[in-house]
Amino acid sequence: MPHIFQGSISVDVYRGCKGLNISIRITLFMKCNICNQEKPIENFTLDRTNHSTGRQRRCKECDNKRRAEWRKNHPTQNKEACSRYYNKKKAENSLRMKSHKIPLAKECFFCDSHVNLERAHYNYEKPENFVTMCRSCHRKFDALTSRN
Repeated sequence: MPHIFQGSISVDVYRGCKGLNISIRITLFMKCNICNQEKPIENFTLDRTNHSTGRQRRCKECDNKRRAEWRKNHPTQNKEACSRYYNKKKAENSLRMKSHKIPLAKECFFCDSHVNLERAHYNYEKPENFVTMCRSCHRKFDALTSRN
């Protein structure tokens, strides 16, 4: 692990109600590739693609500066990405809300109960296709269909 430097180790020994208690704290440090400062490993963002340390090579502070600078230099790309995301979520929500405009049936499809009625979707890509079920039947239905 080339970028991690072992920092401080502190050991606390104190008497508790059930004898001696020992707490050991190990603080690891990493060196930022941008500012070249050694900082605690918690100041580096997790990165699953980095197999040696599991952290990014630049600290959060330098990464935030880099991102802010990119957004400043690329205002149209940032605005387009935000609007694409917003439009995608808006379309998903409107599709999801279609089913809420369709009234529920008066009773559960399976047990004919009239209380705690819910919409049970068997295909979430088509939210307007649903079956009215009571809560207990809906849970049983979801448990059976999730195994397949």
